[in-house]
Amino acid sequence: MYACTYCQEHIVELLVSCIPSCVYSVDAQSQTPLIVAAKSGNLNIVKMVAQPELLDCKDERGCSALFYAVYYGHMDIIYYLVKCGADVNVRDYNSQTVLMTAVQNGSENVVALLLALGAKTELVTKDTGLRAIDLAQQLKLLQLIILLSVSSGEYMLCSAIM
Repeated sequence: MYACTYCQEHIVELLVSCIPSCVYSVDAQSQTPLIVAAKSGNLNIVKMVAQPELLDCKDERGCSALFYAVYYGHMDIIYYLVKCGADVNVRDYNSQTVLMTAVQNGSENVVALLLALGAKTELVTKDTGLRAIDLAQQLKLLQLIILLSVSSGEYMLCSAIM
């Protein structure tokens, strides 16, 4: 985990080649090397430790590697994980999607990428019933409201601006 956290590519490569099963280890927070690598932002390490069965593996908070890549804005890792089969509509234990996380972070580029990769705009949280566009409206993020409105086919600009 240390090597993934601190982007020690040569150490990760050595570990994976000598002990292939190390990619399935978990730390005290139930985070796999893939989750740790996605947080650190090193695409090369993500590629070394990514396994199909780990793509949607969640930590104790219910967050997968994709959640952390979205949270930290690692566009290359987001793209790679989804293209490898990570669920772009994955939910955490609070039923929040990665698109909602990107909206809450105010990251227009990440929202646009997730939409291009197939993120659904109509999904709601279980506790509040809010969609990503509702969060954007609450936060008064006009660019995201426009982006999500166009993507979903909804045009709520008048009510969002008022």
